[in-house]
Amino acid sequence: MMKDIEKLSALNQSIPAIEKALGYTFRNKELVIQAFTHSSFLNECRLPLVSNERLEYLGDSVLNLFTASFLFDEFPSLEEGMLSEHKALLVSRHACTLMMEQLNVAQFLVMAHNDSSLRTSPSISANLFEAIVGALFIDGGWDEVKSFLSSHFSTFFHAMLESRSPNPKAALQEYLAKHHLSPPEYRIDAIIGPPHDRTFTITLVSQDEEIASATGRSKREAEKEAAKQALTILQGRSP
Repeated sequence: MMKDIEKLSALNQSIPAIEKALGYTFRNKELVIQAFTHSSFLNECRLPLVSNERLEYLGDSVLNLFTASFLFDEFPSLEEGMLSEHKALLVSRHACTLMMEQLNVAQFLVMAHNDSSLRTSPSISANLFEAIVGALFIDGGWDEVKSFLSSHFSTFFHAMLESRSPNPKAALQEYLAKHHLSPPEYRIDAIIGPPHDRTFTITLVSQDEEIASATGRSKREAEKEAAKQALTILQGRSP
């Protein structure tokens, strides 16, 4: 019992450090206690506490809403399918774990065992991040959550999207959408050779401008090469 009280006391004393790391001062400090209380701790103590699981549930939905809104605003021309793909990446367990590492507050999580490896496990770390988002939403509302996530993770979101496996057509579509340019049109200019040995020539057009042309042994190959060339050309024009 004494050890349980000591753990809880240590968490209470850590609230200022947690708030400093988050850049937010909670009106209701009990939400900080709840967000940083793992369910395993309740299984071994007799204190009247609530675990962070309900906050995690709420935070998951809030994070999804913020991410959807962020992508909708940042990429006004991006199609629904690509928006959904991006959102899945940014709210994944891996992304939440990385964001939790950036905040550097996982050490304050109260658990049944003081095993640092458990605190940094992907599932526990991601769940804690969602619980923090849920606590912020209850305490400060949507505007505070939006401000917190935007200030801490907008750059991270962009970096994570850019670090995905390269796909020239997808990367070009993202670039055009971000810079408010029209979606690419892949125009077939020529098909040379017999059916079993054809060469395709594709010209990529955007904003009524022929940006790049490429050839390939298939339509898909030519389109990917044209997209790659167009992206290089457009990025070279950027100030």
